[in-house]
Amino acid sequence: MRIVWRYTPDPQRLPEFLATYASDGVWAELFRQADGYLGTELRSLADGTYRTIDRWRSPDDYRHFRARFAPVYALLDEACAALTLDKRQETT
Repeated sequence: MRIVWRYTPDPQRLPEFLATYASDGVWAELFRQADGYLGTELRSLADGTYRTIDRWRSPDDYRHFRARFAPVYALLDEACAALTLDKRQETT
C-alpha cells in the first residue's frame, strides 16, 4: 500500500522541508515506530512541487499506525504546516 502526498514547499524553508520529509526525516522516524512501515521516498517534480510516497505492508498496518499515533501525528502535522504553501493527498 502507498500513501502519496504532493507538496508545494515554502521556498524560504526548502532546506528544512527537504530534511523533514526525506526518507530519514522526522516523518519517517515516526512511521518507523509502527509495524508494517516499509519506507518513504521524496521526489522532486518538474513543476517545483514534491511528492512523498510512504509504503506500508497493508492498509490495516497503516490504519493501526494512524490510530495508535494520532496525537503525535497531529502535532507533527501542525508543526510542519509552516514548511509548505500547499499540500494534498493524491492516493491511499
